[in-house]
Order: sequence, then C-alpha cells, then structure tokens
Amino acid sequence: MSNTNDPLGNKLEIMLEPGNLYLTDYAISRLPSDAPMLEIGSFCDLSTNILTHYEHKHRRNNPLFSCDKWEFENRSGSSIGDSSVSFDRYKQFVRDWFLRNIRTFSEHDLPFTIELFSSEFFDIWKREEAARDVFDRGVLLGGPLGFCYVDGNHTHEGAKRDFENCDASTLPAGRRIHSIRRLNRQRLWSHAGSACNRPL
Repeated sequence: MSNTNDPLGNKLEIMLEPGNLYLTDYAISRLPSDAPMLEIGSFCDLSTNILTHYEHKHRRNNPLFSCDKWEFENRSGSSIGDSSVSFDRYKQFVRDWFLRNIRTFSEHDLPFTIELFSSEFFDIWKREEAARDVFDRGVLLGGPLGFCYVDGNHTHEGAKRDFENCDASTLPAGRRIHSIRRLNRQRLWSHAGSACNRPL
C-alpha cells in the first residue's frame, strides 16, 4: 500500500537514505541460507530493483517474492487531490511503471510479484498454495523466509501486522528490515518487543 501525498518523494527519501541502503546491503550479503526473500510494498519498482541489485552483487540465488495490490493510503474520493487523475488510472500507471522498470533493470532475476495485500499474501503462503505473479508465471508459495523488507501499509496497525507476519515466517537467523515512516517507528518497536533486538 502506498501513500498519495508526494509518494515518489517519500519513497525516494526513505529507500535511498544511506543507512537504509547500508542495512539492505549488509543483510543480503550475510543471508544464512538460500531461503526466499520477501518484499512487502513494491510501488513503482525502486526498492525491488535495489534488492535484486544487491542479490546480484553478492551472488545470491535466493528467490525474491514481492506483494503489492497498488491500493493507496489516504485515499478520499475518486481522484487524487484536486486533479482529474482518478485513483484507478493512477493505479494502472504505477503498476505499468513497475512492470516496465523491473523488466528493464532486473531482467536477469525477475521477482515473483503477487498482486495481493500482504495479509492475503501470507494467508496463501502459510497454506503453501500456488499463485500466478504479475508476469503470468505460476509459482508455489510457502516455507521459511530468509529476508523480509517491509514497506507496505504505513499505518501503525498495518506495519505491526506485517512485522508480526514476517517474524513468524522468517528463519531464526533471517533478516528483517522495516522501511517505515519515522512517526510510526517508536510505536511499532514498543509493540514488537524483543523480536526487534535480534541481531542482523
């Protein structure tokens, strides 16, 4: 899920923050196994392409899954703000942008992107069911995860739910990175407890 209040600016600022890049690089370089990686919230492609870049850099072969339904936070009415652009048109624009950029910059290692909310994704992941991704490929979901990158629903409850689902599905030595807004971090950490203190 993405925010329509300057979504590109928010995404670029958070994803390209040096500490965020360092943690992502560090975590992928030290993955404990070839277990799948998961990204929650793909938006236009930036974070997904960065994840595949670091996988390639460190010669990792972990399958990358991502999920995004391209439904947007802070939505009111049928159009974005005072513009004539409808949310339906904007969703299609962002989804097409994602597909084009992923095919361009990650053609060597396309992620398995499932068009679902994260809670829906985890439901079928836990049931180990098959799904079709946005590139029309069939794939079997399920099993432990080695890495989770959370950047989907930025509400407190949404981020907390994503953290708990990732924590329950990730290997004990797996990596979890949460790219969430600063206003939510303190509240999320207070609920997540000791799980957030597990070392990378």
